[in-house]
Amino acid sequence: MKKLTTIFLSLSLAILESCSWVNDNYDHCPTGTWVQLSYTYNMLYSEAIATHITGASLFVMDEEGNRVTEKTVSSATLQENNYRVQLPDLPTGNYHICVWAGLEDPNYLYSDTGIALNMTGEVHNQALGNLLYGRVDKVNITQEYQIVEVPMVKDNKLITTTLQLLSQQGTLKADEFGIEISANNRQIDNNNQPSGAVVYSPILHTATQLDGLHVVQSGFHTLRLLQNDGTRMKLTHLPTQSKVFDIPLTDYLILSGMTDLLNMGEQEYLDREDHFNLIFFLNETQIPDRPYACTLLQIRSWILRMNETEL
Repeated sequence: MKKLTTIFLSLSLAILESCSWVNDNYDHCPTGTWVQLSYTYNMLYSEAIATHITGASLFVMDEEGNRVTEKTVSSATLQENNYRVQLPDLPTGNYHICVWAGLEDPNYLYSDTGIALNMTGEVHNQALGNLLYGRVDKVNITQEYQIVEVPMVKDNKLITTTLQLLSQQGTLKADEFGIEISANNRQIDNNNQPSGAVVYSPILHTATQLDGLHVVQSGFHTLRLLQNDGTRMKLTHLPTQSKVFDIPLTDYLILSGMTDLLNMGEQEYLDREDHFNLIFFLNETQIPDRPYACTLLQIRSWILRMNETEL
């Protein structure tokens, strides 16, 4: 009997010790409302939260949209709790939960309305860290334990370009060409809707050789792209100030994803894909005031023949 009592006391102590009740620890005896972050909204449909966020900021708003509380969690705490975050205690009611991951990057500024690029003027040419967004509306919060799933979407994009001579002869120089993206995504509101004019210039713009070919490579970081958002990419030959091309970029990116679009909508494709690579094939025209023309564009496995009306 004494032995059984000892075993019972030991088990009781073990159970009590396993329940630390520390707010920021997801242990065996959790209480309150916890937010579970996930990132499967990518082209692989796989969980990639651990490789894409280093910290998260949670903003809780009342039914009228007023912020009532917020909480920022470090990468270490997120990992420790399997990317679950406990909300601060709140009165019983319905709330909206908005999550931004990546606000530690100084390129992003947060306000009550959402995030904006930290920049002066109209041109942005800085490398952007990962920015992920998630929102769940009308969450009923009580004193009962619950887990609220918040799926995240990646809002920053990498766009790389290669300029190459169609003849595969001759040399292209980086300082001969100016390339830019004009968009309307300088800021993104708390409903993940971008707005505001911005011009992106390359974070990388260099001449190199690929299998003996002299090419010019450029790379851009941009924020979220939308269907029919008016985003354009423009290439200028600087010595003559002649336009080589000026294309509706988002439309071309959607066209390149036609195979994937069999299983998803156009906006879903733009949101799931986070890296687009474009190869532009240039012809030498022998025209002094316009020495280059773009005749072919390759995006993924698609090769598009371009004409004057498209350019």
